[in-house]
Amino acid sequence: QLCLLAADRGDWAAATTAADDAVGTMRRFGLQEYPHCALAYAAAARVAAHDGDLSTAEDLVADATRLAGEGSRVAFPWLSVQVALTLGRTLLVLDDVPAAQRMAHEARRHLAGIRSARTLAAVYRRNASAASSSLPPGKWW
Repeated sequence: QLCLLAADRGDWAAATTAADDAVGTMRRFGLQEYPHCALAYAAAARVAAHDGDLSTAEDLVADATRLAGEGSRVAFPWLSVQVALTLGRTLLVLDDVPAAQRMAHEARRHLAGIRSARTLAAVYRRNASAASSSLPPGKWW
């Protein structure tokens, strides 16, 4: 969460530190395979993509996608929406518009089951609009 908040306000140094801390903590305590860690991988992927480290970003997207399996989607719908939105945004930077559109669909599907998701719904609308219009990556940062 701290990484995404920092990135949203344009503080990429803080975002990088928070992402490194999150991924490092997961690995240090052997949590890297737990579904709830998908958001940390997704956030770290966003930072890597912003920094131009596309290979690392792609690896982290793959980790987040793998962890965001059906079990976590059912048990943690809010988290699933946030992971899908973060991955979608990152996939646009990686110029993978079809995958970003799939993430927008995934987010919309889970949003339908969350009654109090105004903030996530607003982020979804912004991301879905960008994915459908194929905005150039620079427009997202």
